[in-house]
Amino acid sequence: MTISFEDVNYCPLIRTRPAELNGLYELDDNIKDYMLPVFVIGKWPRLEDVFTPYNKAIEAIGERPHILDLTRIPKHQNDEIERLLDPADSFVSWRSYINKIADQDNGLGREKIIPVVQFGDDIRNPTLRHIVQQARKLEKDGKIALHIDITSIPEKEAAKDILLALDDPAKHCICILDAGYLSHQSSLNSTIDLMVDMMNSIRAIDKGIECISMGSSYPKSAAEHGKLEGEITILERKLYQELGGRYYIIYGDHSSIHPRVYDEVIKGFVPRIDYPLTDSWLYYRSRSQSGSAGYVECAQRLIKDHRWDENLDIWGTRMIKQVAAGNTEKMGSPAKWIQVRVNVHLYRQIMATMDESPILHEDEELIDEDFVDFEF
Repeated sequence: MTISFEDVNYCPLIRTRPAELNGLYELDDNIKDYMLPVFVIGKWPRLEDVFTPYNKAIEAIGERPHILDLTRIPKHQNDEIERLLDPADSFVSWRSYINKIADQDNGLGREKIIPVVQFGDDIRNPTLRHIVQQARKLEKDGKIALHIDITSIPEKEAAKDILLALDDPAKHCICILDAGYLSHQSSLNSTIDLMVDMMNSIRAIDKGIECISMGSSYPKSAAEHGKLEGEITILERKLYQELGGRYYIIYGDHSSIHPRVYDEVIKGFVPRIDYPLTDSWLYYRSRSQSGSAGYVECAQRLIKDHRWDENLDIWGTRMIKQVAAGNTEKMGSPAKWIQVRVNVHLYRQIMATMDESPILHEDEELIDEDFVDFEF
């Protein structure tokens, strides 16, 4: 099964770490059909290979199309990831890796794997020629993606050069426009300007190129929004809506995860349960109880909240109900509750986007007038 980018409504970025992948794994299979995930390979606990994280991702998503990227965060890399980022011979190591996983006996094949064109990093700084040649060679085997930091002028310029060099950018390439951490409502206007400017540049090359609006407003510490309970606005949804919704762009997010990776061991944690809604995350924290007892308290307070949906029956909400009833088996650590948050968040966003109308590519005059010169 190949995928048409016009049919995509939701692209969650999911790092190949156990908690995020477990949250995805526990989604019902029929729900997974309504997303095109962006898997970002990073190091796996106590392992140095790059096949285990990918295979775990495939266990979670099944035989479905997906975008595949490598982490650019040095402390989340290992020797194998560094090798894949080597720009020698037009990123031959990365291209060979894609061919190897496409040839695995897992029912996928290259048509379901959409590799991200690697831009290198601060240590391995490739020439533009290496990047463009990599993109052209990957395009010959199937669809590709560009993951563009919209605050990076070099990446934006490289992306435009790549699109100009492709044989058919609208058919073969999708562009992820990543705003990173969306910290405040007041910062949205400047982010919108950057997004619109980049979309205009991309659509000037080919009106049919699909773009993904990507970002995350999930904070490093939820406590800044309230010591015992609080609500965090999902600014990435506001960004998407301000950009015009699915008529102009595909919705993407970081799956309710802070966009930076923090691997330090949590000591003396305060029990907290998050409950994703469509446009915000609710949370409850316990300062009076520690460990499992604290999670029981949080769950009991949460299900009394008027925003709790008693009729929502998915894995994440079942875990919350289980703990509220006093059964905390295997649910006494923060990592377990990250997977609950990811599970409920992915479900909410899939349900919010699955029926949205796609871009009307056939109406070129409408796109010319209302998008290429679109300003806020």
